[in-house]
Order: sequence, then structure tokens, then C-alpha cells
Amino acid sequence: MIIHKKKKKLSDETKYTELNNNKVTVLSSVRFTPENRLFIGLKTCATLKLEPVDKQFDLSSNLKRKDLQGESLDKENTPVKRLRTPAMKVKSNDKELIKIKKPQISVKFESSNKTAYDMKNKTEKRQNKVGTSQTDDFESKVREYESLLCENDKKVKKNEYKTGDTVLTRYYTKSWKYYVGVIENAYLATKKYTINYYKTIGRKGNVKFVVPKRKDQDCVPEVSIVKEIELLQINEDPDEYVLMNDSDEIYF
Repeated sequence: MIIHKKKKKLSDETKYTELNNNKVTVLSSVRFTPENRLFIGLKTCATLKLEPVDKQFDLSSNLKRKDLQGESLDKENTPVKRLRTPAMKVKSNDKELIKIKKPQISVKFESSNKTAYDMKNKTEKRQNKVGTSQTDDFESKVREYESLLCENDKKVKKNEYKTGDTVLTRYYTKSWKYYVGVIENAYLATKKYTINYYKTIGRKGNVKFVVPKRKDQDCVPEVSIVKEIELLQINEDPDEYVLMNDSDEIYF
């Protein structure tokens, strides 16, 4: 005869506690329930006080933080050591300047190299003297030419143009252009002149001046008149003129 022992029936709460004791609980799986409130809501516990944690906080003890604070105080009280290197000098000005001595290097040339170097310097100096003398000559010639032009301008300005004079005038558009005409009226008070112009035909070296079919007249100031020139008539019907002086051809 086999006797079976009856197993005791466990309640649901006992099963739940045994099951919880035999397994690992992950914190992320814990839900906010009334029975878990003591473990999650730390603010509800009146006896627990949280202190502010700094970067140098040690989880095991606070001795490390105290030691570091003591070391920092010791460092502040320790005097600064002077620089040992004599080559460096520090000045306490508005701008900190550090002067470092430059090493002095003595360079020695051999006799052959030195001779070649001296010869090269002599030739360069001679060439520079020749170049400067040439530039001085050129500049002196330019000054003489400018002085001659100024004298000619003064002579021209002293002469007063009168009615009937044949004059050379100039106009500036993109470049200077020169025209020949005869003074019809002279206004000495305002230094202005009414000029009847000839028509310029031909090219450089063979320039001619003829009377235009349509009258070309303009009133110009004295500054626009370059100088008085002379014309030579070569034909009467129609009237044609050429320059008397060949030096005046540079304007055309």
C-alpha cells in the first residue's frame, strides 16, 4: 500500500515572493507602483540627505578631496622660483618682453673667395656709377627742355593776338587735336577770340588747308591758342595753303 503525501498548497503571495527572490530584477523593468515607491522616490524618505557632488568627489571617501584642497593652498603660498637661465630676462612691463641673446657666428672667407667677392663688388659699383651718370644726364636734358618750353610759353603769352592773325589752336577730346584759323574778333578784356577755321586735308608730310564751304567758327580763350603760324598759298581757285615752316608739321 503506497501512501502519497499531500503537498501543501502555497498561496499566491508566497509564490510571488519566492519567485522574486530567485530572479534578478533589472532596474529599467521596475514600475512605479505603491509597493516600489520607497525604492524609487528617494525624495519621500525624510532621513536621506543628498550632498552636492563636485568633480573631485571620491565614492569611497572624501579624504581625497580634502588632500587636494590642502595641496592647492600649499601651492598658492609657495613663492615663485626665479629663472635659472642667464640668457633669458623677463621684464614686468605692460607687455612682457623676452629677450634672447642671438648666437654670434664668425664667418671667415678664404683668400681666393674673398678676392672674387671684392672684384664682383667693384664691378657692380662701377656699373652703378655708369647707370647713375646716364640717368643724371637724361634728367638734366629733360630739365633744359622743360625750361625752354616755359620760356617759349612766356614769350607767346606776352604777345597779344590781333584781328587777322593766323593762329594754331588745340582741342582735347581723347587726345590733343590741332586746327589752323584766322582771328576775326579779339576781346582783350576777357582774353577771348573769335576764329574762322580752315579745313585740314591730307596726311602727315602733305597737309593742306582749304576754306570750308560751310563757315566753321568758334570763340576760344587765349589758353587754347598755341602760337601764331604762317601759311603759304599754293593755289587760288580754290584757295589752298600749306605750312610755311616745316617744324610746324609735328602738330598734324
